[in-house]
Amino acid sequence: MSPETPLATLLTSAGRAARPVALGPEGAVDAAELRAAVARASAYVQSQPGTTAALYHGDSYQFAVWLFACWHAGRVVVVPADKVADTRGALAADAHLALGELAADEPRPAPGAAVALAPIARDRVLLRVYTSGSTGRPALIDKTLAQLEAEIAAIDAALGPSAPPGAAVAGTVSHQHFYGLMFRVLWPLATGRPIVRRSVRFPEELAALPTMPPPVLVTSPVFLGVLASGGVPRAAQLGLVLSAGSALATDIARAARDAIGAPLFEIYGSAESGAVALRREPGAGWQPLPGIGIRVTPAGTLEIAAPQLGTRGWQPTADRAQVTEAGFELAGRADRLAKIADKRVSLDRLEAALEASALVGAARVVVLPGPHAELGAVLVASVAGRAALARDGAFATGRALRRALAGEFEAVVLPRRFRFVDELPRDPLGKTRAGELAALFAPARLRPIVATREAGDGQLRLKLEIDRSLACFRGHFPAQPVVPGVAQLEWAIGFAREAFDIRGAFSGVDALKFQRIIAPGMAVTLTLEWRGTTLAFRFESDTPHSSGRILFAGEP
Repeated sequence: MSPETPLATLLTSAGRAARPVALGPEGAVDAAELRAAVARASAYVQSQPGTTAALYHGDSYQFAVWLFACWHAGRVVVVPADKVADTRGALAADAHLALGELAADEPRPAPGAAVALAPIARDRVLLRVYTSGSTGRPALIDKTLAQLEAEIAAIDAALGPSAPPGAAVAGTVSHQHFYGLMFRVLWPLATGRPIVRRSVRFPEELAALPTMPPPVLVTSPVFLGVLASGGVPRAAQLGLVLSAGSALATDIARAARDAIGAPLFEIYGSAESGAVALRREPGAGWQPLPGIGIRVTPAGTLEIAAPQLGTRGWQPTADRAQVTEAGFELAGRADRLAKIADKRVSLDRLEAALEASALVGAARVVVLPGPHAELGAVLVASVAGRAALARDGAFATGRALRRALAGEFEAVVLPRRFRFVDELPRDPLGKTRAGELAALFAPARLRPIVATREAGDGQLRLKLEIDRSLACFRGHFPAQPVVPGVAQLEWAIGFAREAFDIRGAFSGVDALKFQRIIAPGMAVTLTLEWRGTTLAFRFESDTPHSSGRILFAGEP
């Protein structure tokens, strides 16, 4: 099976104009509307200087409009994972134009302006995506349209027969990650499947997905863990479920598959390689996608050959693997070597040694930034470890672990700092990123970064960057961190007392509503209005998060 329409001619071919391409609360969008929207947006992009555009948008359809508009205008698109201030600052060196929610004011193409759309060049680099950052600082990866089309063909040959024809494709993972971009946006558009515009965040939202035919869900081990624990709404019907980002635990995979009642495939790949292999049974061998060759080097690392790589020959990976009769099996990363005081040490080996201790349930080791490299260990304590922490404290427990490792490692390469957590931090794909681990060792901040500030008569509007280093995230739902409601109230009161003449003591809260979670990586706007003895507040982004009135006593 091959894709219905190549990406290069998706909007220039004579396909069915009335075919739905996107679904959401706004209603269905058909191919003719997509084509017209891209033509207008492409006219806007062509009117702007530069050759590279950075793109972020929470709506998958709007993201697709700007993506294809840039491609038809001959621009290279850089896709960041988030839109926080640090990311926007870094993008200034990688892109000339900011689009979608990265722009200070989101561009709105003029209704009357449009260009004639011609086929997109296949052999030019038109996409730059970031690596995951799970083993270090994220790096940019270049993709041509020919590479993307080759990967879509391999994906559809493997998964097309299992996906109900015409099924909508929804996702819990963002299309700002390459996995989400390929499976939530490009694969559906190229194969005639409508995309669901907004991400699924909670299991209850599955029941609202279109059911004729049952939809495809693009998700991760984190979300499947929730479903496996009984989080599938009775009304939810799914036709196919895909998971990637990290390996599914066998018990979670089986429980989730039983709860969902639909085929469940795990996808193996990376931003560098694209989708490489899949498996349907937890713990089974990985099966390469059609057209992809794999081999293992004498050093034990996996190499890949495929049209989607954009190069001939074999491309090395940093994954250790072994070929079996059932396919191939993965055996960890080969690039997790750190140099500490001129000594090389394997972080995987250190983690395995820590997890062998009766005090440790799970361990991750990270190189900490600073003038002299040193290692930090983030640990989930076992039952015995929790007892040791309660009895001896974290410092003494960390020293005991260092003594236990001393017989296997030189003292200079042992972790010098320890953090004990209830759960390891994981992103929506289930990955534990090096940056988030390192943030656990940084001094915790009580308030988010203020990106912009607008003050008026009795009113203050702040754009806040919600990053993982905030103190409110430590220990607060590590698997899916959220800003607690009490922290939102504290932020509102703290910023208001600095801006307004509030002298009275806090006396209560009225009309309090918490509508949607605030999670790390978000940029939210806090609006404060002071009315004598009442402070009205609203946290919002593209949707309301919370609001209410905070009451203060009169003059003391």
